[in-house]
Amino acid sequence: MNSIRFTCIIILLPIFILARRWQVRRERQKNVARSGEILMEMFADDEDCKKWVDNRIQQLYSNVSDEDILNGNIFLRESKIFDITFKSSLNDVNKKLEIYLNYSSNAIEGSALSFQETELVLLSNEPIRAIPRDIIDAIGHQRAYQELLKFVPKPRNNFTIEDILSMHNYIMLNRPDIGGKFRENFVRIKRRKVLTAHPLEIPTLMDQLIKWVQSTNDHPLDMIVNFHARFIRIHPFEDGNGRMVRLLCCLFSMQSGYGVLSFDAKRKNEYFESIKDWEDNDNLNSFGEFVFKEVERTLSIYEKSILLRGACIIE
Repeated sequence: MNSIRFTCIIILLPIFILARRWQVRRERQKNVARSGEILMEMFADDEDCKKWVDNRIQQLYSNVSDEDILNGNIFLRESKIFDITFKSSLNDVNKKLEIYLNYSSNAIEGSALSFQETELVLLSNEPIRAIPRDIIDAIGHQRAYQELLKFVPKPRNNFTIEDILSMHNYIMLNRPDIGGKFRENFVRIKRRKVLTAHPLEIPTLMDQLIKWVQSTNDHPLDMIVNFHARFIRIHPFEDGNGRMVRLLCCLFSMQSGYGVLSFDAKRKNEYFESIKDWEDNDNLNSFGEFVFKEVERTLSIYEKSILLRGACIIE
């Protein structure tokens, strides 16, 4: 009898664990979705923003001692200090995250520019000592991002392959010979078992991918995860695939109300390992978890920045 019970436990335990993981995943999706809805609601109404800020501060700081306040260890609301214009604060945060996306995405591909150097390249005429290729990559990424912003307020069905090719032109400022063109050669991703698409199949596969983006009813986070996986599997360009797919995931994130998704370069190893897990084991759970954490990190940056009068904190 004991052996039968033990066998039942062994059989049922993995099922229970998978069910629990699914439940937790759905709960997190709902929480993140609600945070995104709050941000989108606040885009439209400064008064709603101020009410939300008041309530959020009460939740966060209700147990803060007077001593902490007097010592300046915590930022607590006072009516005169916190009389902010939400939209200007949001623009400041978006600008910082836009630069961080540029820095981070290029750093993942090997750029030696720091965040501060990237900021100087994009916002000032001050010369810096850096590899010319890295500077051109930062400028090209910024131009592609400016193209992307045109599509944020539009429905996803307005986005086309031609728009992707146009953005890739900017990403490849260093390689104009391959910019804005699907690859014509066979490629294998370094240190990966998976084969990429046959060059002749790329136009059809990309057309199918775009049609899927336009029509899918998947949760936005699931859509971002699956889009990233399918794009990388196709690997439509000779170079610049990583930067392009991260830009497009950022577009879908912004359209869904989650803000500027930046794929933090500090988590580069985790990013690549989660992609490798999918490619080797056909398992998207690790990459899905990575994307969830990045969206939660992004929303946390917006929240803290709103509370701190637009001071963007990227940790």
